[in-house]
Amino acid sequence: MPRLPDPPADLIEEELERLAASEALRRAPSLQRLLHYLVAKRLAADETALRETAIAFEVFRRDPATYDPQVDPIVRVNIGRLRERLDAHYARLDPKPQLKIVLSRGRYAPDFVTEPHPPTSPPTLQATLALPAYLTRCFGLEPQVAQIRDLLTSHRLVTLLGSGGSGKTRLAVELARTVHETTRLASDSAVPAFDVVAFVPLAACTDLPAMQDAVRGAFALPASSAGMVEQLARALAGRSALLILDNLEPLLPAANAPVRALL
Repeated sequence: MPRLPDPPADLIEEELERLAASEALRRAPSLQRLLHYLVAKRLAADETALRETAIAFEVFRRDPATYDPQVDPIVRVNIGRLRERLDAHYARLDPKPQLKIVLSRGRYAPDFVTEPHPPTSPPTLQATLALPAYLTRCFGLEPQVAQIRDLLTSHRLVTLLGSGGSGKTRLAVELARTVHETTRLASDSAVPAFDVVAFVPLAACTDLPAMQDAVRGAFALPASSAGMVEQLARALAGRSALLILDNLEPLLPAANAPVRALL
C-alpha cells in the first residue's frame, strides 16, 4: 500500500474526527490527545518531539526533574493501547477508508497509509433543493440577489456577513431559489450555469462530522468511509454546483480545510 508522506490536510482532519467519534476512541480522551499530538509532530517533522521523554512531558505532564522512563512506562503503555485500538478499528471497517493512521511497532511517529480504491462510476445525484419554509412573502431582495449572482460569475467563494437577525439566511434562501429556477445566471451564454443547487443548514451541527453528514444529505449521498470532499468531488465530476452553507461561522476554523478543498 502506498505511503502518503504529505497527505492532504482535509483527509487527515476528517480521519482524526472519525477516529474521535469511533467506538475505539470516543471514551478515551487521553488516547485522543496522544494521537493528535503524534500526528501534529509527525506533520511538522519534529523528531525531537516524538521521543519518549518529550511525549511524557507534553502529553502526560510528567515532571522533567523526576521522570525516569525505565521506572515509569506510561508512554510505551499508552502507545501500545493506542496501536491496538487503531488496528482493531481499521480491521472492522468495510469498505476500508481512504486514509489510515497507523502506529508501527518500535516507532512513535505515525504513518499515513492509503488504501487503493478500484475505479468506480460517480454516484447518481438525486438531490432535491430543500429550503426553509417562511409564512411571509419576500419583497425587496431582488437587488441584493442580483448582486450576489453577479459575484458568483467571477468568484468561487462568496461570504454573506451581517449581525444576527439581519436576514442573511433569508437572502441565501432567495438566492438559492432564484438560481435553481433559472437555467443561466445571465443571458450571456458564456456565463456558466449551475446544474446543481444545494442549501445546507448548519445551525444544528456542533462538529465537523455533523457538518460533513449534512453536506452529504443535501446531495443525497450515502454515508461512506471515504472523505466527504472526495465523495462529493466524484459525484459532481463534470458538473457545476452552487453549495450554500448556512450558519457556517460557529464551525470555524475546523471547517476551513474541507471548505477550501471543495473550492
